[in-house]
Amino acid sequence: TAAGQQKVSDVGYFPINANLKAKMAQRIAEKGNAQADYIPVQPEVCWNGTELMEEDYVNQFGNPKVRYSCSPCSPGYFKQLNTPTKCRTCRAGTATSLPGQSACTFCSPGSFAVDGSSNCTLCPGNFVAPSPGAGACNDCGAGYHTTEAGSSACLRCGLGRYRAVADAACEACPSGLTTKFMAADAQSDCVCAAGTFRNLFGNCEACPVGMTCPVGSDMANFYGSNTTSFSVDTPYPQLLPGYYSTLAEPLSVYKCLKEGACTGGDPESCAGGLVDLVCTQCPPGEERNGTTCTSCKDSGGFFLSLFALLAGMLCVSFVHVMTNWPLVKGNRAVMTAVYFGGMGATVVLTFGVYGTLDAVWGPPMSSFLPVFGILQLDMDFLSFSCVLGQKSFIAEYMVKLFAFPAMGAVVLCVSFVLNKIQYVRRFASFNGPALLNTLGFLMSALFVSVSLMSLEGFRCKTNPNGKAILQAFGAMVCWEGGDHSILVTMSVFALLLYPISYLTLIGVASFAFGPLS
Repeated sequence: TAAGQQKVSDVGYFPINANLKAKMAQRIAEKGNAQADYIPVQPEVCWNGTELMEEDYVNQFGNPKVRYSCSPCSPGYFKQLNTPTKCRTCRAGTATSLPGQSACTFCSPGSFAVDGSSNCTLCPGNFVAPSPGAGACNDCGAGYHTTEAGSSACLRCGLGRYRAVADAACEACPSGLTTKFMAADAQSDCVCAAGTFRNLFGNCEACPVGMTCPVGSDMANFYGSNTTSFSVDTPYPQLLPGYYSTLAEPLSVYKCLKEGACTGGDPESCAGGLVDLVCTQCPPGEERNGTTCTSCKDSGGFFLSLFALLAGMLCVSFVHVMTNWPLVKGNRAVMTAVYFGGMGATVVLTFGVYGTLDAVWGPPMSSFLPVFGILQLDMDFLSFSCVLGQKSFIAEYMVKLFAFPAMGAVVLCVSFVLNKIQYVRRFASFNGPALLNTLGFLMSALFVSVSLMSLEGFRCKTNPNGKAILQAFGAMVCWEGGDHSILVTMSVFALLLYPISYLTLIGVASFAFGPLS
């Protein structure tokens, strides 16, 4: 009936009274109204985690209908309210793995999820998700890597390793190479390790003795445009203080003779204006004063040399008179003092030899050892280079070589002059034995200095590069011809003329003492 249809409509479909439903079913079964039918009604509530589902169907009367139901949200979806609505998709960075969820869970660091994901996915190797709720992983980029999947932070490639974007992991530099920094991104960042350098052929070599090679040292940097200033960005081997090399052969290292003369750093770096090999000498017109050069105009070198010459002539004359004057020879006390003076001269000369040793002397020796150089005819001490106008070791050696004959000539001249003057003739001792006595005394007193001078050409010092330089004059390279060949010839002549001849005469006189006396 119309009233029955109205009642069914009023009661609704879902919250129908079971008793009333049975009566309606009976009524329909009795075919009281063949056209009687249900009207579907949407529910008012779908609880959290469930959504309203609509299913189309045709009922027994052949009428199209909609069946409503509340179903759990699928994984990857959620619903928070108790409303008859649809579930919403989990946004990127969140996920639900179980059905019927009222909220999505944030992905933990190291994982990600796209929209509607039922699970968070670990970031692959060399990708990271640094914070929770990532919708995608970030690429670590060249020079960085991860050790495993699911990382939250990129790691820098360590020293000696690099990684390009296409590499799966950090690659090790070839043997002997390293990197100047971490996170290198190409094999070209691999350089020679500290203590080695790259030669012009591209190979790494051990740093030469006397040099320091910071990481990445490359001789190509030295021969490039920047040759006047060392840069940490373009390093190359550097000399240590006390060592020297030339611009022509920057890796051929010499050990400097004087402490503080060579400053180190770039080749041919000298202190105080010094020049030439191992910072040995000064430019023309200047003289060396320790480790600095000073102008000859301010030194008075000529007058100092002249004073030394006159003082030497006076001393030699005094020695001749004192060692041969009859009154002196008859006085034991005076003769003892004279010969003690000769021994003292020998001791002083021995100290001068100590000064030539390759040693650093502390005070007080460092203060007075250079003074002994005057008895060894130290030409730098006498400012002889200012007399010549420039340093010439060969010329200086010739002066030393003929110094003793010059003393003999002075003794002969002084004795001759005194013999011609009546009032001082008794001091002249102008005879062969007296002159020989004086020369013998002088040679005995100066034997150490003369012997050292005679060996000058053979006193060479070996350097880290295998070459030898003259101990007395470092600018002269030994055994490579040139001036050193001349010096060796002069040294051989000096050995024959002085130490060997003198010792031979002493030996003959000793063995023939009886007959001679």
